[in-house]
Amino acid sequence: MELKFCIENEEILITPYYNDFFFENIKIFVKTAKYEKNKLFQSALHGKFLLNLGEAIIEILKTGQEQKVKSIGEPHIYEISLQSDTGEIMIKELIKQKVIQKYTYPKEEFLKALANESKHYLQTIKKVNPRIALEDQYQLLASCYVYFDRPPIMDYSIQNL
Repeated sequence: MELKFCIENEEILITPYYNDFFFENIKIFVKTAKYEKNKLFQSALHGKFLLNLGEAIIEILKTGQEQKVKSIGEPHIYEISLQSDTGEIMIKELIKQKVIQKYTYPKEEFLKALANESKHYLQTIKKVNPRIALEDQYQLLASCYVYFDRPPIMDYSIQNL
């Protein structure tokens, strides 16, 4: 499973207006082992949306309670939940409280894909313009998404015995 963050107008990173980069559109696609490519999330402002998405997933992992993430500038609301019986992450896309898409992914695969794409995204934009790392949005996103790259406590303690 792979996630891909597609952000419009990446060229803004190389201009003096690079700090406006986080106000660009985003579409997040998922590619599964079946070679299906689906649009999973979208928002008109990606900086705040990615932060809200990351915080919601962290909250789900901590509490197990369903979280809602609103798309900014779009009519979409995403309900994200952890299925305790199967250990899968379920994502429902709603418009006007009507479910239009529903996806289910294994939790570990989804978190690994999210961590990998987040690192790639942050490294790519920092490579294009290192000054972006000084922006508050960048630092908030980096601190939020680093959470998904940590090994689970049990795995860490077993590996270090």
